[in-house]
Amino acid sequence: MVVVLENPVSGQVFGITSQQAGSIAVSSVPYQTTISLDNRQAGVTPVVLNGISPGAHTVLLTTPGYLPYTQQVTVNAGSVTRVYAVLIQKPRVIPSAGSIRISSSPTAATIYIDNRLMGVTPMTIGGISAGQHQVLLTKQDFGNYDAQVTVSGGAVTDVYAILDKQPSAATPSGTISVVSTPSFASVYLDNRLTGVTPETINRVAPGQHELRILKPGYTGVTRSVTVVDNQIAAVTVVLPVNPSIYL
Repeated sequence: MVVVLENPVSGQVFGITSQQAGSIAVSSVPYQTTISLDNRQAGVTPVVLNGISPGAHTVLLTTPGYLPYTQQVTVNAGSVTRVYAVLIQKPRVIPSAGSIRISSSPTAATIYIDNRLMGVTPMTIGGISAGQHQVLLTKQDFGNYDAQVTVSGGAVTDVYAILDKQPSAATPSGTISVVSTPSFASVYLDNRLTGVTPETINRVAPGQHELRILKPGYTGVTRSVTVVDNQIAAVTVVLPVNPSIYL
């Protein structure tokens, strides 16, 4: 049996083929992440690994500065199994740092600390510098939770948030869909943080609104968006690299 691991970007061939085989398509954030399949290095993302024998396999993604990502996948003959991984940055080691332990009702609320995406509840986040920090929790169909918390070095600060269910929209409203290159940029609607791209903002009042898309290392983009009742306003932006980072 020969198995072929083919990179669709570079066209590299990494190894093996089989008539009764499947494929694994792997993409990730960040890009160019090293892939190991069943403890064997198989290239970098994005990549399609062809000629994979049917059955269970282990996909491991690693890149400097991020925690490893592991996923068990099942490959079927003649089909493509897709893996999309968002790697989490390793916490910075900060002298006299503390932790924030965040839980919410309901769970699975998106966590931002000082406007930086951290994960979803429940979660304990270490390596937080001592002092004041902004904690923001968001969840679709629920109101936001926004609070200032004080972190002490070597201690755990507990945050428990109850998110209020938003009433069903009884007034006219529309939707804004925001896509950016690169992704994972912060989206502000009328100076209110709503999430990160790709982002869909529901129940927006009809009329003119200001949309800002920001990402560290890139120049922010501001757009005026007209929202119409029961319609989707699609916004696509390309964030220019901030030239000051090269100075």
